Parts: sequence; structure tokens; C-alpha cells
Amino acid sequence: MDFADYHVELTPHKERQQISLVGNYTDVAHAVKTTTNDIALSHKLFAHDALIFNLQAEPTTLTLTDAAAHTGVTLRLENAEYCGIWSPYPAQAPFVCLEPWWGLADDVTAKGELSTKNAIHALPAQTSFTGKYEISVF
Repeated sequence: MDFADYHVELTPHKERQQISLVGNYTDVAHAVKTTTNDIALSHKLFAHDALIFNLQAEPTTLTLTDAAAHTGVTLRLENAEYCGIWSPYPAQAPFVCLEPWWGLADDVTAKGELSTKNAIHALPAQTSFTGKYEISVF
């Protein structure tokens, strides 16, 4: 796998918030709006860890494609609030991960109180939550 041959497309094409990581922490307050929906892959792209996008639990499709070979994988998300796209860095691993995320790592402003954790799901007693995604290879 040569990263330069691959790209990830997010659909529908729209403006999204991209959340940065500072070490092991998210920095939600400094999220930036982006209209980048087609991401060319390179190992340096992951120098600051994962690319995190706020999807607002809207149906979203991530498609990893090798345009020349017409092959790839599609990840369809139904209710994920976020997605992460990552590959190890500085190691040059021969893969990229597309992941649905229903929560985030602690924010840089976290005080260690679970009740105030950003992007956490709290379920009342006797209720449930189901995350939904579909993966297809082509």
C-alpha cells in the first residue's frame, strides 16, 4: 500500500468541525470548521495523531479508495457523533483506520470529573444505546 495512491472521502460533502488533539487530549474549544471532504493520504498527515470530525450523529459515509485500482472500503455511519481517521506515526504502517466514535478522549480542560466529561453518553437506568455502522469492501 502506497499512501499516495489513496484518499478518504466523507459524504455528504458539507462543512464539519475538525477537532484537534493535544497529546492524549482533545481540544474541542479550538475545533476548526472545514469543508475538506476529500483527504489525500500521507504518513505526515497523522503526525499529530488522528483526524477527528464532528458528525453530529448525521448519516455519513467514509470511503477509502485507491482510484487507480478502483478498490477500497466504505464505512457507513448511522448515529456516530464523531469519526476518527488515523494511522501510526512516525511508523509508516501499511494501513489507515476509519472508525466510528461515540465519544472523545478527555478534553484539555478536563478536571477529572466523570459527570462533566465532554462527549460522554449517560444512560438512565433500564435504557440502552446501540451504535450502528456498516463496512463494505469493493
